[in-house]
Amino acid sequence: MIAADEFAGVTIDTSVFDQYGCNLRFRTLLALKQFRDTGISVVLSTITMSEVKAHLRESFEEAATKLKQALNQYDRTWQLNLDKAKVGADLGVDEDPAIKAATMIDEFMGATGATLLPIPQGVAIQQVVDLYFGGQPPFAAKGDKKSEFPDAIALLSLEAWAGANGAVLAVSRDGDWQRYAEGSVNLVCVDDLPAALALFNDADRVIGARIATDLREGRSPQLKACVESALERFVEEFDIEANGADYYEAEPEGATVTQWSVSQGAVNVVSADADTLTVVVRIEAEVEFHAGFRFSHWDSIDREYIRLPGSTASTIDKVALEVAITIYKDDLDDPAPHEVSIESSGLTADFGYVEPDWG
Repeated sequence: MIAADEFAGVTIDTSVFDQYGCNLRFRTLLALKQFRDTGISVVLSTITMSEVKAHLRESFEEAATKLKQALNQYDRTWQLNLDKAKVGADLGVDEDPAIKAATMIDEFMGATGATLLPIPQGVAIQQVVDLYFGGQPPFAAKGDKKSEFPDAIALLSLEAWAGANGAVLAVSRDGDWQRYAEGSVNLVCVDDLPAALALFNDADRVIGARIATDLREGRSPQLKACVESALERFVEEFDIEANGADYYEAEPEGATVTQWSVSQGAVNVVSADADTLTVVVRIEAEVEFHAGFRFSHWDSIDREYIRLPGSTASTIDKVALEVAITIYKDDLDDPAPHEVSIESSGLTADFGYVEPDWG
């Protein structure tokens, strides 16, 4: 259908945004801008973008709450008498998360040239009701079907647009979307965004495969060095999981990529133009994480925290990462990448049981 120029639109659903942690600045998501001025429209349902906005808002709210709690606990434990209101204001924790989320979405829509589809009215609502009571996709025949109403509205809005303009390629990891598309003459659904984008860039597939092979076999020292630098920067920030008998505060103390390799399998060229090409490869890495722990114990008699000896810990974990590499086409022998982006959600290191170092 792509070769025959039969698609009028491309869309992605909430599950794909969630796969990338709703980071609207990732190269793979921004690669949707390649469809500008091509006759193929990027169409996004109002339902989908409302869900993305809600997820962004929740992330901002959760991060702000954690930061406030950490400031309060840190202040109490170390008796610093911090001006927490000023610190919070400097960090922007009291900014309206809904406004921040809306701003990020507006920037993404502008950068990609995407069109926001309105919620269908009138007969479409009757269609939702018919699908619901008929147990038809995206509704399940049994079980709780209420959560699938947003999917039904989003799919019907896409169906209406496709009926007026032409077929839509939908990218979704949601089984309900996939089941619906199986019975639709207007929607085709695939479950992987890099693979979907690569279908539109088949002419550059050989170049993409060469880049991945050269990287895998060590034939591009500059490219390897750039990827390693990006990996080292990415693993510096990680969340900490641990458990122990005493209250603790944890702080990352660095992480080291001990080894990495390019995974075998598909290499996807997600965007290409006359000068540049962006290829997505998957990398498997072994990372050694280090963290410091400060412990305290609540004295119920004196009603205060008593400081205990601290400790350090390390753990090794294997992680799979998606890496987007943008290079110039006239620099293929040993390319110095224009940009390398790790396009995976943040890392979490589990240090297991931790306790004060009494020795």
